[in-house]
Amino acid sequence: MFYTPIYCCGCKEDVNAELVKGKEVYPHRKDLCDLYFWRCPVCKNFVGTHKGTIRPLGCIATKELKQHRMGLHDILDPIWKSGKVKRAKLYKQISEYLGYEYHTANTKSKEEVDKVKEFLIKNYL
Repeated sequence: MFYTPIYCCGCKEDVNAELVKGKEVYPHRKDLCDLYFWRCPVCKNFVGTHKGTIRPLGCIATKELKQHRMGLHDILDPIWKSGKVKRAKLYKQISEYLGYEYHTANTKSKEEVDKVKEFLIKNYL
């Protein structure tokens, strides 16, 4: 079995995440059974991997945080998809606002998600 340190939002620390197949985290989803996921050995939350790799998509989020991230994408994606601003420029602006490189998959709390929403509402909505 393979392990790697990844920040777990449920445990609020780096954990020695284990590499598992999709059938272990999504047993009811045959379409995901052969994909790889990194799972926290403590709280069992997990994160997917980039297509064709075992590189994690971000930090390990709780179910609640995943919902907040999806809500953020509901605001974020229409902005860059509308053509008002290119996606890379928007992410750069968010990064400058936060003071560190931004990507939704690396948000670690609802408060961080809310801070990004605040920026988007203030500047684009």
